[in-house]
Amino acid sequence: MANGSDDPLDDLIASPHTTEEDAAENKKRVGRETLIVAVVLFLIFVVFLPQFIDYGQVIDSMLKLTIGQIVLLFALGVGKTWFDAGVYNVLIPGLGWWDGWKAWASSNSVSFIAPPGADLAIRYGMYRTAGVGGETAGAGIVLSWFFTTGYKLVVPIIALAWIVIGEGIDDSAVVTLTVIGLAAVLGGAGLFALVLYRETIARRIGEVGQRWYNGMLGGRWKFPEGSGFGVKMVDFRSQITGTLKARWFPATLTTLTAQAVFFIMLVMSLRFVGVTSDQASLSVIFDAYAIGLLLSMIPIFPGGIGVVELAYVAVIVGDAGNSDLANAVTAGAFIHRIFTWLVPILVGLIPLASWRRDMVKRQDAEKEEKGAGGGA
Repeated sequence: MANGSDDPLDDLIASPHTTEEDAAENKKRVGRETLIVAVVLFLIFVVFLPQFIDYGQVIDSMLKLTIGQIVLLFALGVGKTWFDAGVYNVLIPGLGWWDGWKAWASSNSVSFIAPPGADLAIRYGMYRTAGVGGETAGAGIVLSWFFTTGYKLVVPIIALAWIVIGEGIDDSAVVTLTVIGLAAVLGGAGLFALVLYRETIARRIGEVGQRWYNGMLGGRWKFPEGSGFGVKMVDFRSQITGTLKARWFPATLTTLTAQAVFFIMLVMSLRFVGVTSDQASLSVIFDAYAIGLLLSMIPIFPGGIGVVELAYVAVIVGDAGNSDLANAVTAGAFIHRIFTWLVPILVGLIPLASWRRDMVKRQDAEKEEKGAGGGA
């Protein structure tokens, strides 16, 4: 065991470079971030939103969902997890769909109750348990991250550009944000292209990336000098080149399908509580969805909770000052959160518990075998 724990989750989550000082600093950092999240959520849900909505009416709207609507949203929420996991399944050769789904669902649940990076450690560990090689699993995880994160960056920028160009908005702040966003997306795409273009460039990017990573995070997840990120980037490049050429289309299709289901569920959630197409057209809902995607990437807010719901209300209701519409949109946003966020977390705890139990049994068997060997 890496840290002497009897729990396989602890061993996977713990970094091999963790010291007592790092652990103490990490605990303080997590405490600070938790406090910040708690304060912001208090301001959003207790101070700000009540000025525009009536929680009593919001709850009444949510309780009016029919059994059929609940079953449909639940089925779509669980079904979406298959496509979320499918991106990894497509990009990791030799990974079965069932094993891939269990790893994704489990790590998704862990991401909301453990330190940053723990979900990736769990996912990697479960891929290895399923028989996937270490380099293949690592390269697939990183490549899948590029697809999912790239989508979350590209779509909001396209939506902003559409709003600015299509609606002729000349607000300097919006235009500036759009230009910065487009530059960031193009810069990221260019960086990725450089990694694929030449090995020496990939090595240099890896070395610079390690210094940046350590400077940004440090503590528990800091990698020591000489960890060889430059070499690892070169290895990553060689790993993904063939996979990307052969599987970029199904990976893109799977990513788009997962997000299409997410958007459809948002539309349904709003329509089910009475938000009509006259009050919120599909294009307006898409704008809200796009902004929500971007906000969901804020690291310290799990799934963008709070800030995403606020964005939905702000974009859809706007300056109309319609309290009934604000109540309905808030109800729809809460319903959408339940079936796209809470349900997958709860579902993912099932394979996580099963895998943990199997790993504990395996560890106990190994201990007994070693004990028997020592006794002989």
